[in-house]
Amino acid sequence: MKKGGYIASFSNKYSLNENIIVQVSREARENKGPRVKDKIQLKGRYIILNINNKEITISNKNKNFNLEMINTFDGKYGYIVRTNTKVEDIKYIEEEYFKLSKIADEMLYKYKYIKPPF
Repeated sequence: MKKGGYIASFSNKYSLNENIIVQVSREARENKGPRVKDKIQLKGRYIILNINNKEITISNKNKNFNLEMINTFDGKYGYIVRTNTKVEDIKYIEEEYFKLSKIADEMLYKYKYIKPPF
């Protein structure tokens, strides 16, 4: 299997040999390498945490929410309220936000100290 992956549409953002953190969006198949993206998302039941973005949005298909109902919490990360999240689930959004934030914090902390695999 090839070590390299295809980085879609953001190859101009980074310089050669620059270490970046990416998320695999599609596994390698046959003769194609994996597809990776630089926008890291952690998916939960009620929200999708966006590590690279502080914007708070609601899925276009979700007609139950408006932005006034949503809290920014600590403002560290942005998130998307998922389509199937109901108004009754709003109390779980904060809990999930902090759970996913903790995972993101640990991941970014480890990224500082882990050496690349090559």
